[in-house]
Formats: sequence, structure tokens, C-alpha cells
Amino acid sequence: MPNSNSDDRALKLRVDLEGGPGDEIRLRAYAFDAEGQLLASAPVEDGTLSLDLPAGAGERTRVLLGPEFPKERQPEELTARSLERLEAFEIPRPLGVDLEEILIPQELWRWWSWCLCRVRGRVVRPVTIGGSEQLLGVCHVRVHLCEVDRLPWIFERISDDLVFRVRDTFFEELKRPELPRPVDPPFELDPAVIDPSPGNLADAFDGFRREQERGIRLPEIPRLPEIPRLPDPIPEIPRLPDLPNLPNLPVETRIALSSTSVTVVREALRANPRLLHPYLCLWPWFWQRVRCDEVRTVVTDRDGHFDTFFAYPCLLDQPDLYFWVEACIGGTWTTVYRPPIPCNTHWNYRCGSEVTIRVTDRRAPVCQDPADLPGLQVAVLSIGNGVSTSEVLGVGALADEGLAVQRVGGVEIGPRRPFGGSLEPHVWFGRTALTAAGITHYRWSYRRRTRADGSAVNDNWRALERRVVRHYARIDTAQPGNPLTFPALTIGPDESNANLAGKNLFQIDPQLPAGSQGWAPIDAREDSASAFFLTHLLENGNAAAAAGKYELKLELFDNTGTRVNLTTAGVAVKVATDAAPFGSGTVNTAAAPAENLLLDGGDVVGFRMILHVDNNPCVAQITPVTTGTNITADANGCGFLEYGANADINVAFRAHHPNGFANFTFSIVRGSSGAIVTASGQVNALNASGFTSNGVDGNFQDILGVIPLLGGCPRAAFAETLDVDALATDGWSRLQHLDRNAVPQAFALTPEE
Repeated sequence: MPNSNSDDRALKLRVDLEGGPGDEIRLRAYAFDAEGQLLASAPVEDGTLSLDLPAGAGERTRVLLGPEFPKERQPEELTARSLERLEAFEIPRPLGVDLEEILIPQELWRWWSWCLCRVRGRVVRPVTIGGSEQLLGVCHVRVHLCEVDRLPWIFERISDDLVFRVRDTFFEELKRPELPRPVDPPFELDPAVIDPSPGNLADAFDGFRREQERGIRLPEIPRLPEIPRLPDPIPEIPRLPDLPNLPNLPVETRIALSSTSVTVVREALRANPRLLHPYLCLWPWFWQRVRCDEVRTVVTDRDGHFDTFFAYPCLLDQPDLYFWVEACIGGTWTTVYRPPIPCNTHWNYRCGSEVTIRVTDRRAPVCQDPADLPGLQVAVLSIGNGVSTSEVLGVGALADEGLAVQRVGGVEIGPRRPFGGSLEPHVWFGRTALTAAGITHYRWSYRRRTRADGSAVNDNWRALERRVVRHYARIDTAQPGNPLTFPALTIGPDESNANLAGKNLFQIDPQLPAGSQGWAPIDAREDSASAFFLTHLLENGNAAAAAGKYELKLELFDNTGTRVNLTTAGVAVKVATDAAPFGSGTVNTAAAPAENLLLDGGDVVGFRMILHVDNNPCVAQITPVTTGTNITADANGCGFLEYGANADINVAFRAHHPNGFANFTFSIVRGSSGAIVTASGQVNALNASGFTSNGVDGNFQDILGVIPLLGGCPRAAFAETLDVDALATDGWSRLQHLDRNAVPQAFALTPEE
């Protein structure tokens, strides 16, 4: 380099563009050290570059000529790699004398013209409210916009072995009947990407050819003069003895991809990048090769929307974009969404189209009120997330009233289930209309109706008084870093004035505290519950004594604490008619049936329903095998039974629930052969796969022949297992803590000496 003994080295060059476009492209020089960090940069003005290199710039300093980045493209950290992706020109060393002329090839500089791309979208988080999943906007989070490396650029640089591995794995994937979905990470095929099934590949390749005809800088596919013409049908390729049959793949592409020449295969992969997009998520070994450069950071608005522009080389097709998201948690920007790049890239993003980023991290702040019900309405939707009000059996079910059923397509499936644990009714209120009519509060109450055996109980109403809260978002601008928090606002019991004190009333439409950023239902159970019926605490936690039917009622009140007559106030009471969980579809409601209306003098004054409660645990016991016909137990108690001709044994176990609300599974396993005897069913069944019971105490037994048990073995060892699972639900899940598993038993059969 000139002036090599100077502390500051002035680099001066004439720069011309081959077949140049004049001043249409603004050029800049960038100097990097050996580690790829930027040392200095300077523009090319009037065809001349004058770049001062700082002290310490040595022989390993690299100087790259490339485009002047527009403000819509300026990366936060410019590296040599960033420029290489844009086909930057590296000034060769040694440089010679000042004013040396550099001619940049047209195949490089034509990538340096910029086009603007509008990128817009919305960040959402699924939140269950009233038994229904809603996608609420995530506000005031940072969305990082990254441009993913082009696959042709990657294929230029990967090793020869990896080229063949990509090709071979791609052929293996095409043998599958459909594109598999990995379990982790979750993967959804971008709708902008072609269906990769073999039947659709021909159309895809036609599209690739059209791109080349438009002048896109991709290699010809492939350089066929180097490949001898093969007879038809194509013979077996030595490297790929199991080459799949791909009749719709153009023959020249089949030949190129099947070649034993790494150059030909590499060129074919470079020329067909979109062919591989759907498969990249399936290859974790390839993920480290797919990287991206951040080109923009934008903050979402009040509803989770973002809208920005960035520049990209005009010669390229639509850019490939990847997004990741940060939220301010406790004053620190924290990543809440950053899935693997290959599984979540928007390949060939259509500029201006809206992207939906679905964040599942519950720390991400949703800042949007749940949708309001129009008019004077109250809709009781579900118990928890999983039991719709329409799935709670009514008086027509007789003894089964208050049990929960499961329905699929309107058809009841599985056993009927009691309720237990913490029960949380999900209710939607027509808040605006109700509060405008002076209806400001509600209250849930309960009373016992029967014991477990169906005998009646005279009981008084008791209000549900467990605290109910709603979280909201708050950004404290007075604190360093503007920390984001989610305080909990108590909506009841409301003791704010003398009219309400002691009545266990809950607010329908609480006022947000000053400075809040909106309601934020960040806890699915706390923020969706209208009340908490703590059934496991009934009768001081005595599950056996508390089991039976309970009546719940919902009443509305005005701001003086007076109960509202719903008939005279014109308030409609609705129930959900769809099975829960409600999922992403429309949830329908209908007027509550007569049995769900609480009446006073013929007027409706509330909503009522019966729930059957049972928190009893299960019982699981296996009785040691006893001898039967022509069989003798080992006197030493070692578990060996000696059998003779036509011998049999007695097998027994106990699968019990005090009120029959449990299922069981019993099995006998022989050696390593797996289960050879199984029985399952509800614990109050009379017969289960030959095991009989009286249907009350859960004692099942059967006599089993020794020869079938042995299955051709002269002697064998056996293990017995028993699982008893409770049916009770809290509306969110089955109460597994009530399950019981028996201590396994073992025995062995051996012929008599």
C-alpha cells in the first residue's frame, strides 16, 4: 500500500463501472480489519475514491467497494460479511500507485441498485377469554426485521460433501407421501411457498426458468454440454442407487441433480433455491448455514401493528424475511419470540402484504380490551376452558344432572364426569350497555342440593368470595428504562363504599388506573374467571363428605348493591351452544333454557346451574395370584408356581372409586413379550375382558389357563400392573392428582418336577 510508513494512509483510486450507469449508483469504500470489523469508510465522488486508513491498518486490511446504503437499509453493525452478501468488489492487493484505476465488473455492480419494500404486520398472542381463544395485539414490543441469506449465495460457499448431502437428503424427502412436520420446533409451511409434492414440481421449474429469462443472475441450469446425453430411461447413478422416481421433474434437472460432479450439482442447487425452502426446517444440520442480517427495528403500536420500509437490491426477486421480537420486561428488553430461521422465514415476501407474528410467551404484553357483547346481555359460556355450559347435563339427565359430557359433532363420547378442584365460570358481560343502565356488579353464590347417594340436603346460599383480579399493562416513564409491569387490579369483592361492603359483589366494568396501557390478560385462569368455586375445600376438605350436587347462581346488582330484576331491566341471559374448548371458530350462543333461569315471582333475577362435585381419590390394589386347578405355590414364597396338566390360576385386583367416577387399566406382561392380558373400563363395570365384578366395590377377578399364559414357553415370569384414573375435571383438565397406581405384582410359572 502507498505511504506504508505513515500513521495515516491515504488510499486514492479512480473507480469506474463496466458499461457504467453514471451517477445512478452511489458507491462507497469500506475498510475492515482481519476480524471483519469496520475501520473506515468514504464515498466515491466524481469517480474518485479518497480513503484515509487509520494507524494499525496492516497487510490483512481488506477494502471493499460497494453501494452507499440508503437510510432504509443501513445496518446497525456493518461487517465484511454484510457487503459480501451484496456482491461487493474487493480491491486487490498490492495496490500499486495512487490514482490506480479500478474497473468493477457489471455482474457485480448491477446488484447495487436499491428498491424499497414496505413491510407491515401485526404481533399477536393467543389468550383464552370466556372459554374462547382470541388473538390479541401485543403492543410496544420491538420487531427486528432481518433479511435471510439467499440460498444461491450459501450454495456457493458450502463444502463439496455438504452439497452432496443436501442433494441426497432432498431426494430422500421426495420419497415421502407428504411433507412431514417436525414436532420441535413447530413448523407451518409459508403459504407463499410452493407445494413441494413431486406432482407440482414441473410448474415450479417453469417459474424458475421465467426468472432466468427476466435476467436474474442465476447460473444456467445446468451446463448440459458437459454432461453426456444419457439413454432413456436414465440408468442408475452409482452414487444414488435408490434414486426416486420423479416423472414430473424436467429431465435436464434430474440429470444435473443426479450427477456425480459436485460442480454440476452445486450449480443445479444454486439455480433452484425455492425447491428446497419447504425442507430446510426438517434439516437441523443445515440450520447453521442459514443466517440473516438485521435491516430494521420497529416498535408495535397500541394494537400490535407495525409498518416500515427497507431497501433491497432491485435485481433480486422478492426478499426473504425473518422476524424476531423483544418485549421490555422489568426494564430490560427480553426476547419473547425467536424461532429457528429456516422454519419461520417468509420466503419471497410480497412487499406490502401483512405478516402475522404469533407469540406464545405469556410475558409478551397484550394491550387490548376483550371484545364487548352488544346490548344488555350476559353470556355464561363455560366452566374453565374445557366444559361448555351446553355440556353440563340438566334436569332431564335425572341422577346424572350436573355431570359434564364430551361431545364431538354433537355426539356424546366417553364417560360422564363430575367436577372438582377450583371451578371458574367464564362469563361475558355486555359491559357498555349494562353499566350505562346502572348495572355495575355481579355475584356468584352456591348451595348444596344432594349428597353423593342422591339424598336431599337443605342448605343456605353462600357467596363465592375468593378474590378476582384483572391484570393491566403499565409503563413507568418516571423510572430509568421505562420498566413495563403488569399489576393486578382487584375487581371483587368490592368494598369501595358502604352500599357494597360485606355483600361480596364484583365489578362488571372496573376503571383502569391512570397511566395504564390497557387490560392485559396474561394469566389464562386468573384473568378469565368471573369467580372461583373452591370445591376441594368444601366440608373442611373432606372429599367423601362433600361429594354431591351443588347449585350455583349468578345475580346482577346496581351501584347501590340492590339486586337487578333482569326481566324488567331487559337483560338477556345467554349460554354457549358449542362444545368446548371453543378453539378458533365462531362461538354461538342461545337464550338460556328455563332450567337455567333463576326466577322470583315469574321474573328472571339470575342464572342458575347444577354441578355434581366429587374430589374423591381412587383406589388401586393388586391381589397376589392364588393357585387354582393342578397348580402348587412355592412353599418358600419366592413367587414360583408349579403347574401340571390343564392348570389354571386365580387373578384378582381392586379398581375402585367411592362413587364410580374412574376408569382402570389392568395388564399382565410376560417377560419381554409385552402385555398378554389386558382389561379396562369404568370401575363400576360388571365385566371387563372376562374379569367380573359386582359393580360396587371394584373387586375384579378371573380364572386364567396356564397354557395360554405361557404362550409356548415351558416356563415364564409375569408382571401385573394396574392404573386407576379419576374422571373428575376442573374445566381445564382431568384431576390427575386423584389417580392411583397399584404396587406391581410378579409371579412365575414352571412345570412340576
